[in-house]
Amino acid sequence: VAVSKTVCWGFESLLACSASFTHSFLVMKISSYIREVRAELVKVQWPWDDSERGFRKYKELWDSTMVVIIAMLLVGGYISFFDFITINVVSWLTRP
Repeated sequence: VAVSKTVCWGFESLLACSASFTHSFLVMKISSYIREVRAELVKVQWPWDDSERGFRKYKELWDSTMVVIIAMLLVGGYISFFDFITINVVSWLTRP
């Protein structure tokens, strides 16, 4: 009678699992994961109109990407500026 410890179902076994069982279990888990990902991607509402062709199809995606990049640069500049000010103020206050 096989128990969960001897069939490699997540418990540490005193005996090594057979390589073929472990391999087939891994392949089964990966294929299940890929099926689930595909099922979820079908449900996604993509940010473009299917009737558009070429680069116009991705205009909203491109615009959103540019907004994120610009915002990231602005926030990075803001943090760098205040980091520079803070370093200089602290070094001025702590100098001998």
